[in-house]
Amino acid sequence: MFEHSGPVPTEMSRRNFLRMAVAVPVGAAAAMVLEPTAALLEDNVNERTSMHAGNANWEEQVGQACGPQPADTCVQQFDDSQAGEAVLGAPVWEEATFRAIPSLLHDIITKQDEYDFIAPPRNVLVGSREARIGMTRAELVTGAITTALFAASHNGTARGFNTHTVPLTQAIGGGVFWWLQRRFGYFSNTTAHMASNGLGVLRGRRR
Repeated sequence: MFEHSGPVPTEMSRRNFLRMAVAVPVGAAAAMVLEPTAALLEDNVNERTSMHAGNANWEEQVGQACGPQPADTCVQQFDDSQAGEAVLGAPVWEEATFRAIPSLLHDIITKQDEYDFIAPPRNVLVGSREARIGMTRAELVTGAITTALFAASHNGTARGFNTHTVPLTQAIGGGVFWWLQRRFGYFSNTTAHMASNGLGVLRGRRR
């Protein structure tokens, strides 16, 4: 017989459920700060510099749907399926692709106990305990790579890769979503992404 010397399973379950319970409100609160802040920075870059900050992929879709009308005044032209994809669909698969899977691989590669097969997938759901608030060097490196890829993915258009648009909001958002993934788990960053996209749709933009 082997004696269990680790944490009490019941205690671990309670902690995990608590982390999952706070994940959604934390994500929603983060989006309330992130979306208007990023939009303000984006507007300042566009007004005060020669660079163009935005979401090339979304701008292309808006241009096709709105024509000469300003994007902010033609949001009603987007049907429910388009709005649903922006708010409910895209965040789920984008967070899985750019946050959850990289987070899982990160924990598998850097885990200290080679026989601990539970921690990596658990951390995807409830967050990692590597650092309380900040991030370890390995987390920062992984996050920088995934955030760059996430931001760049928004420059893909039907006409090819747009090199003239700076995905500023996506870069900022990607960093915030990665931190939420690592500290609070998948439900937190996905909630933040959904809420941010929802606010963005109301503004005639997509994050």
